[in-house]
Amino acid sequence: MFTYPLGFPFWKLFGQLGAPIMVTVEVRKDEEAGVYIATNPIIGLALESESLDALAEEIESAIPELLSIVCPPVTKPLTNWRYRNGSLATA
Repeated sequence: MFTYPLGFPFWKLFGQLGAPIMVTVEVRKDEEAGVYIATNPIIGLALESESLDALAEEIESAIPELLSIVCPPVTKPLTNWRYRNGSLATA
């Protein structure tokens, strides 16, 4: 299936045409606070949680909302979670 990366040229146009947008979320652990932090500056995502499972749920619910604000009328994006070297990616 074709997906288009968030932030690439014309990503908003592809999203409006119904193409799934691939959103990369940077995830890191704040050892001092004991929480995981997820960010994506393009759509304004900034979340924290005490566990990766809870963080993944928060990300999954926040991404469609943020995409609908940044790039209406993007339909609900497909989600596919992968944890790689401190990054959690969703398509």
